[in-house]
Amino acid sequence: MSLDRNPNRKTLMVALDIDKKIRNYQSKQIQESQGTYSYSKALNVLLAKGISVIRKGDEEKYLFVDKKRVTVMFNPEILKKLKILFGKEIIECANNYCELPQMSFSKEVDKQLRKVFR
Repeated sequence: MSLDRNPNRKTLMVALDIDKKIRNYQSKQIQESQGTYSYSKALNVLLAKGISVIRKGDEEKYLFVDKKRVTVMFNPEILKKLKILFGKEIIECANNYCELPQMSFSKEVDKQLRKVFR
């Protein structure tokens, strides 16, 4: 019996301002295609754009905004890249002897999405 039915399905916290932008993007895609366009697909497309952009900035904003819980199906390649980026954050913290790391997978997703919406 497998406990993890789909390894690409994750639940995370999304800042409300980012959630609104994702839903606006999703709505625009639905109007343009006159078909279906899932929240997960919208999030994956936007994350692919965010991961390819290299910018530093307001990743700390995530700590101070309201959030909502969402469950999405990640594209396996996007999920792999996110895990690598998150792993690098953990390694950097360990190398700098962080006592209480302020990181989470949700925060990494937020950081990549904020790059897209600048």
